[in-house]
Amino acid sequence: MSISTLDRAPDWRDAAACRTEDPDLFFPQGTIGPYLPQVEQAKAVCRRCPVFAQCAQWAWENKPSDGIFAGLTEAERRYLRRRKKQSAPRQAAPAEPKPQTLAEAFAQRIKATDDGHVLWGKASTQLKVNGGIYSALRTAFLLGHGREPEGIVRRTCDRACYEPTHLTDARMRHEGAHCGTRPGYQRHLKDCEEPCARCRRANADADNRLRRTGTTKAAA
Repeated sequence: MSISTLDRAPDWRDAAACRTEDPDLFFPQGTIGPYLPQVEQAKAVCRRCPVFAQCAQWAWENKPSDGIFAGLTEAERRYLRRRKKQSAPRQAAPAEPKPQTLAEAFAQRIKATDDGHVLWGKASTQLKVNGGIYSALRTAFLLGHGREPEGIVRRTCDRACYEPTHLTDARMRHEGAHCGTRPGYQRHLKDCEEPCARCRRANADADNRLRRTGTTKAAA
């Protein structure tokens, strides 16, 4: 959900995926029936947002009255808060509501830091949702990148971090190794992606060599 950047210092909201979307997308007239496609489209933007975790924490703490934040509608947020209030033990700290989705379970257990990391707030790094058991690290990748990770998920920072932009899988590491080459450019196109600057340059250089020498291979 887009949050105004007026009258505030730069922070995590400047990297939100929703900044490039129509703000009305995140304020549907309803959440059922004919409005479901719009709701799912907005949630899809949230799933690929690099600051998903920070948005989830912000919405939980600030209680916005409408709109879709971190993949949750106003009704879903109210439901979570009501469940949390109803399930709180009288003699102890309030118990967390039972999560209905992986996104809810993940949002309940993370804590964003001021320096851009996301830390885990529980001893166990497994999530139990609807009878399934999920790895917290692979869940963080799935929610941040919008797809299941391929192979081992590794961190790119030096913290025990669950920030999706600090995580890579085998596919990303393989593609990164080939970026800056003509095959890397072709891989971007095959995956229906916008080629990166390095790959565009490598492809242009190969085309120029082909016109000059009749081959795309660089001279030894």
